[in-house]
Amino acid sequence: MSMIITNQTKNISQSSNLQSTSCSIDAEDMRYIASLLRNNYSDTILATMREIIANAIDVSGGKKVDVQLPTKIEPNFIVRDYGTGLSEEDMMGLYTKYGKSTKRGSNNAIGGFGIGRFAPLSYTESFVVISVNGDSKTSYSIRVDENDDTVVSRLCSESNSGEANGIYVQVPIENQHIENFNLKFKNFSRYLRDNLNVKNNSFDYIEPEISCDVFDFFEDSSDYYYRTSQHAECNNPHILMGGIMYPVNRDDYKNFVKGLVYKADIGEFKLHHSREALEYNNSTVEKLKKASDRIAAALQKRLKAQFDSCDCLYEASKIQHDIVAKYGRFFSKDAVSVDFDTSKFGGEEVSGDLFRAEGLKITKVSSNRNGKLGFSNPRWINSSYFSPSKDKTFIIDDGATPRALANRLSFVGEQEQEAIVIISETEEAKKSLLKRFKLMKSAKVKLLSECERTKTKRTATKRSLGSSLASADILLFDIDAPCYKQSDVWKAQKEDLPDSETYYYVRYHANKFQKLDGEAFGRDGDSPLSNRKFVLSLMSINPDFKNVYGVRSSSLKKVAKMSNWIPLESVYVDWVKNSTEVQDKVNCMAIQETLYERFGFNHSSLCNFTNQLCEKTVSNQIIKNLKNVFKTRDDLFTKKLLWQKVLLDLELVEPKITKEKKAVSDFDKKYPLMKSLVRGSVLDADQNLSDVVDYIKNW
Repeated sequence: MSMIITNQTKNISQSSNLQSTSCSIDAEDMRYIASLLRNNYSDTILATMREIIANAIDVSGGKKVDVQLPTKIEPNFIVRDYGTGLSEEDMMGLYTKYGKSTKRGSNNAIGGFGIGRFAPLSYTESFVVISVNGDSKTSYSIRVDENDDTVVSRLCSESNSGEANGIYVQVPIENQHIENFNLKFKNFSRYLRDNLNVKNNSFDYIEPEISCDVFDFFEDSSDYYYRTSQHAECNNPHILMGGIMYPVNRDDYKNFVKGLVYKADIGEFKLHHSREALEYNNSTVEKLKKASDRIAAALQKRLKAQFDSCDCLYEASKIQHDIVAKYGRFFSKDAVSVDFDTSKFGGEEVSGDLFRAEGLKITKVSSNRNGKLGFSNPRWINSSYFSPSKDKTFIIDDGATPRALANRLSFVGEQEQEAIVIISETEEAKKSLLKRFKLMKSAKVKLLSECERTKTKRTATKRSLGSSLASADILLFDIDAPCYKQSDVWKAQKEDLPDSETYYYVRYHANKFQKLDGEAFGRDGDSPLSNRKFVLSLMSINPDFKNVYGVRSSSLKKVAKMSNWIPLESVYVDWVKNSTEVQDKVNCMAIQETLYERFGFNHSSLCNFTNQLCEKTVSNQIIKNLKNVFKTRDDLFTKKLLWQKVLLDLELVEPKITKEKKAVSDFDKKYPLMKSLVRGSVLDADQNLSDVVDYIKNW
């Protein structure tokens, strides 16, 4: 805001005999200067509402200014102030003068440059001003004429029938701009809403995440400013003066972050004469640096007040964690580095982590979609894993007997959260752990002994056809089940299986998918996902292959005597290991991967080029061998590549492509430049062919 416009007097020494003349503007050049002043706004819509409303607030003496926003039916933007109005003499005298202002001697007014009243002419060629002054109500037209002069014309006058003094400014808004205009007004008026009486609209304003006497901070700025692709600058931090926000267009001032509004006094910062931005002189730069320090101090004060109000270590740690998580990615380090008095917590360190990791292990407890609990193996972790969270409960293993984690932690499945069981490896670690626990008054931190045990419900069923995994001898490998862990892919076989059909089985032990000797089928045999891929591959090879069953060790001998039950490893040998078709398809895939590893995605261009080389009799044995590699691949190629790639990934069938690998390697060694040409797509252009041919010939 403008405010006191300073003209600094300078003491300059000069020779007494120098002839001097002050610069001025001739009357005939005023037209050009006026045009420059009218059209110095980058956002004409925002300039129109800003200048009219600022002037209205300045003259209304604390009274609310009436605003009527444009609509499709009434497409006029109308602002009514409650100042003294202007007489016809003032209107034709003061109002018509560019640069004339009565506000330059005060920092209580927003305006001061004396050009803002003409801002609507940057958007439209004419607008109307109605002045209510004493006994008269007079209308005026403000327009740009055919000579590009700014002209004020008296339209009509009538007697005032008791209406309060003041001025109406009425600006026509084009229909295609109305929606944009009202959105801009919403964001512009955020800090002026208490000064305005908007007659035909109301807005829901997002409140700031942080609000204090120094700044406001809006973490979610999606609706904070009106943003379009043409107004990306609205992501900038802002200076607030006199209820109007001005963007800080430079990013080298720490703590002036996206979503921040710094609350400055009117006149604290110098504005560009357009009042759209700050004037970045030396004084402004220094003030921005000082303002940044004030922002940091205010944030620290606020955060420390939050900390001082908490009465337990858990809450204090959560505050510290939230400071870093919420504000650390926005503000500078010095703004979020708060020194806390930890005396009320026995001098215990307050950080974003509840416990120190030294001498501690954890077991993570979670539930699947069916509410069944899963337990990770105990493992070492760092302290950051102990950060507070609404979805995380910490359980301190204090030696409760019986331990019975599944029974004591049944609430994890019920509450759909995660539990972290903390295990002390040393007596010293346990002592430190319990000391910090006693300073925490939160349901998110418990002793294991405090967790009430629940009884597991068991259903008595026939073991051979039981409804639970524990009670069933025969289990179905479910290829449609989720593959989070081994138990997810098995389900009890509830119905009798007729002897007229053929069944394929594996050894089932501890939810594992095994050969009869206990070995896995693939390198990732303990992975339910790998086992699923393996079964799907077999289904692709043999359409009659439907299901795989798991048989417990205790029932293997009984099942082996049944002729319609076939161990999976026997068909695995026949269908996979000894299959020429499978071997060919695995070879095809392996050749493709070899070419990709050596030459990248564009290796097919090398195939075409190699054929052309041979046609042009530029070939030698190395090139002929490479051509044969591509021919072999193409001969083996099939569109149904899924299952043989799985077999390759699982290393169930080793590719036999020694000759092809050597051919690719020999070509690469002989012509090392070709790799770069292929990867750079140079071979895709026909005009490059002759140059590459010459390279091959002359190498």
